[in-house]
Amino acid sequence: MAAALWELVRRHVGDDTIRLMQVRELWPRIAGPGGAALEAHSWPASVSGDLLTLNVHDSQWLHELTYLRQDLLRRLGELAPGIRLRSLRVRLGEVPPLAIRRPPETQLPPPLPAPRFSPEPDEETRRALDAVADPELKQLIAGARIMLGRG
Repeated sequence: MAAALWELVRRHVGDDTIRLMQVRELWPRIAGPGGAALEAHSWPASVSGDLLTLNVHDSQWLHELTYLRQDLLRRLGELAPGIRLRSLRVRLGEVPPLAIRRPPETQLPPPLPAPRFSPEPDEETRRALDAVADPELKQLIAGARIMLGRG
């Protein structure tokens, strides 16, 4: 199933775009532990062939990352060897805020409390149980209802 989905994606989305999305997904890990500043001030802008273009926030980051290009490519190659990138160009450009790149995780609502049943079933439950034709199923349902009433 996954192979069929990837085949469909590859028919409609170019290889460079797919690789760019993979780099963006890995970018926090490529920035490395303690690389929050690097992650916040840089952003993979495009992939073209074997070239990754990285946007940076300002000229200070442009200067800094010029020296880190090979290290960033090495880390990328370790994390995703199939992406096949050999060079990295750093340029001044738009860097979206982290809040946009990493939306907050949605929290699940608290679990519902266990339903409380009275020890005796109500009239509607008795009628529904009487409507069950299979005697074994009726016995199982009645037993379950009794257990729920003990809760």
